[in-house]
Amino acid sequence: MQETSVVLMSRIKVYLLVVLMAFIMAALSSCGDDDDGDSGPMNPTLVEAAQTAGLTTLLDAVTAADLGNTLLNADAITVFAPTNEAFGDLLEDEGVQTLDQLVARIGGVGNLQEVLGFHVVPAVAFANDLAEGEQTFNTLTDPVQQITVTRTGGNVTVTDAAGNTYQVTQADVAIENGVVHVINGVLLPNLTVPTVTTAVAADPNLSSLETAIGLVDGLGAALDGLESFTVFAPTDAAFTSLVQNSGAADLTELVGILGDNLATVLNFHVIDVDAFFSDELEATQDVTTLAGEELTIARSGNAVTVTDSQGNTFNVTMADIAVANDGVVHVIDGVVLPPLPIATTARLNPNLSVLEEALLKFPELVTELSGTTNYTVFAPTNDAFVALLGVIGQNELDDIPEDVLLRVLQYHVVAGTELSTDLDNNESLNTLLTDEGETSPEQLTVSTTNGVQINGINVTGPDVSVTNGVVHVVEGVLVPELELSIVNTVVEPAYFNVNFTTLVTALERAELVDNLINGTTLTVFAPTNTAFDDFIANSPDFNSADDLLNFAGLADILLYHVLGSEVASMDLPGLNGNPTTTMYEPTLSPGPTDLTGDDTFVSLQIKDGALLTGDVAINADLVDIDADNGIVHVLNGVLVPPTIVDLAVGDGRFATLATALGDANLVETLNSAGPFTVFAPTDDAFGNITIPTGQDLANTLLYHVSNGNIVAGDLAAGDNTVTTRLDDGGFQTFTLNGTSLAVTANSSTATVIITDIQGTNGVIHVVNEVLLP
Repeated sequence: MQETSVVLMSRIKVYLLVVLMAFIMAALSSCGDDDDGDSGPMNPTLVEAAQTAGLTTLLDAVTAADLGNTLLNADAITVFAPTNEAFGDLLEDEGVQTLDQLVARIGGVGNLQEVLGFHVVPAVAFANDLAEGEQTFNTLTDPVQQITVTRTGGNVTVTDAAGNTYQVTQADVAIENGVVHVINGVLLPNLTVPTVTTAVAADPNLSSLETAIGLVDGLGAALDGLESFTVFAPTDAAFTSLVQNSGAADLTELVGILGDNLATVLNFHVIDVDAFFSDELEATQDVTTLAGEELTIARSGNAVTVTDSQGNTFNVTMADIAVANDGVVHVIDGVVLPPLPIATTARLNPNLSVLEEALLKFPELVTELSGTTNYTVFAPTNDAFVALLGVIGQNELDDIPEDVLLRVLQYHVVAGTELSTDLDNNESLNTLLTDEGETSPEQLTVSTTNGVQINGINVTGPDVSVTNGVVHVVEGVLVPELELSIVNTVVEPAYFNVNFTTLVTALERAELVDNLINGTTLTVFAPTNTAFDDFIANSPDFNSADDLLNFAGLADILLYHVLGSEVASMDLPGLNGNPTTTMYEPTLSPGPTDLTGDDTFVSLQIKDGALLTGDVAINADLVDIDADNGIVHVLNGVLVPPTIVDLAVGDGRFATLATALGDANLVETLNSAGPFTVFAPTDDAFGNITIPTGQDLANTLLYHVSNGNIVAGDLAAGDNTVTTRLDDGGFQTFTLNGTSLAVTANSSTATVIITDIQGTNGVIHVVNEVLLP
């Protein structure tokens, strides 16, 4: 059996005094003196005496040591009890406040039993029973240890295994099965000094540490085999805090997160070159741990703290637990962290949990950042990501398309280790992000004129050491040039939203992103991914998204969803109580040039509850999404630039004309390339005549059609002659009557009530009368 050192002996005194002093005082007050040695039937038991006095600490100690039955059932015992004053002095000297702390300090319940048993002799010895001079008595220790009792006249002393001698200050207090003698000191037996693992196992507040040590093969034996060492032992509460910070469900999941790094973390709590007792520490010292990384220890008065590689500082809550092989254990209120892989560092930092969430979406990037190549990572805080989500109109990371999020993350990574002290003002740093088609990587710009800033964003946590480089915590998300140019434009709601990836891909494929970013006062009708899926599924022209993305007319389709002016939802028919009329707005989709060679743009037909061309509806809950250069409305379908026949059929005011075109077999003609100009009579206009049939119907309809894309601007004031498609060469003359455009054809005169409804193969002017050849 290994004997305790003087230091350990002084610490063990605390425990005995806690356990025995209170109950002895209770026995004294209950029983009084019994000089004749007669312990009558009215004498209390030890437990009864403790209960009467409300000595819960004593009862807890007896229960913890499992000695209650032993003491109560013993036929005869003599107890040597230290005074309450001795207990108070030692408790204050040791800075120990709870029974659990005392048990841990002396090496666990086994040593608790030894200390208690060393104060109990299994026989009744009143003062008058003692012989003059020295005599030894067996105690209730296992194996049995002896105390030496010396009587010199009326004076009695007791000497322990360490040679300490104490005075009996009050003798012969009778209890039910024996006697108590009060002494002015604590008797110390020979004790087995605990190892690291037994000391940890003895403290119920270190169960998580015990579990973690057991999960690393050979670590427990290695710790117990060290000589002259210091261990900083995190409490269960410390591990719980780390579990919560990591977002793990429990300790098991935390261990899974750390993986092979668990051994490194635990070894970072061990200094294997010296035993640092708290009173031996300097104000500050950097010490190398068993993990090979430095830990900073600081002392201010009786307060001791430790600071890890992440800059986290924790307190020593119980110091100087002496263990075997000249070692010492200090209990701390946090888990100190060594340099870890970048992704793991983010996972364990509560302020970087959103960054960790983002990284976990890209296992290949995590693998790269966890390898042997050194990197510098600028790590945005959770608040930084929340601010970005607010700017781009999204609620969470899952709303952002993964290809966009990956670009943003790559933009935060620089090859090599760039400490904050190494950065120069106006320095450019190459990132891992390279734009498609480019050979040079995107760069970050450093400023050191007002602290360290990256692209104007402050570095708030510089130089966090990791296993393969360094992390600098920044207070904002660094946004690549492309994404920065998109923010606050009409492209932003789609570009940063996972529900519009097909639209964004199409815009990129058609090289229209810059057009929309740089355009002004635009209205964008944005189809969702589901809208594109449905469109492709129901289209005879496309079998897959690739078919659409490779379509030669893709740009025309996309531009048909864009107006060159702002049209808010409050101005759309069928929304906000507006009448369900039909309105037309010019899009950016090109139509045929007019007679003078100027560009025209295909009209967007909006009608009946904001149903657009092809009965595509606006999502009334997602309208008027504001941007600096326009607004966005979300669609549940995809729009296709219409021909003049599509426009006539979809309008709702030309049902008779549409039927007549079919009856005259002219639909195919007017759906051809053209271009054509059609003067389209309304249903009311047809109601004023008897509709002809056969060739007469065809002639009448052709009399309303001219070759060429003749827009209103091509018709100057005065008379203008336009040849029609009628085979006999008939014509019509246009004159301006005041501000109205009128048509005179033979004996028929009509007013043009709507001009320039532009289709892909011509233009429609609406007239209020049927023109007769």
